[in-house]
Amino acid sequence: MKKLVLSLVLLILGGVLAFLVPTVARTSQPDFADAKRTGTGTSYVCVEQGPLTLGGFGYTSKCTVRVTWDDGTTETVDPDRYGFAESGERFTIGELENGTFARPDRPFRVGAVVGSWVLGVLAAGALVGGLVAGVVFVRRHVNFT
Repeated sequence: MKKLVLSLVLLILGGVLAFLVPTVARTSQPDFADAKRTGTGTSYVCVEQGPLTLGGFGYTSKCTVRVTWDDGTTETVDPDRYGFAESGERFTIGELENGTFARPDRPFRVGAVVGSWVLGVLAAGALVGGLVAGVVFVRRHVNFT
């Protein structure tokens, strides 16, 4: 019975840790200093999601942004990142080389990146441990013949 309880606890812990990974990761964004061009963005179509999504725990938005670049051109972009902007918000935006976007007020945080990787490893370990403990329990207590 202990193996079954251990399996369930590890699976639940692994699931919670897995949802913490994107929650922590979204506090760090690409470095604005790497931007190839900058402009002013206004978010205008936002979808709020939560309290539990692929973006982690809590309510967060995914927004489409209308950008007026410093050279005068206008473009609509989709940063495709949870928590990049809130509805109706006006902000400075930078486009990086690989088509991602950054904001100067939301910096790159090494601690958040390292923390999310550590949580990911712990989540994977807990999930694997829970599955192994569950398989061991089933093999010992269930007769398939």
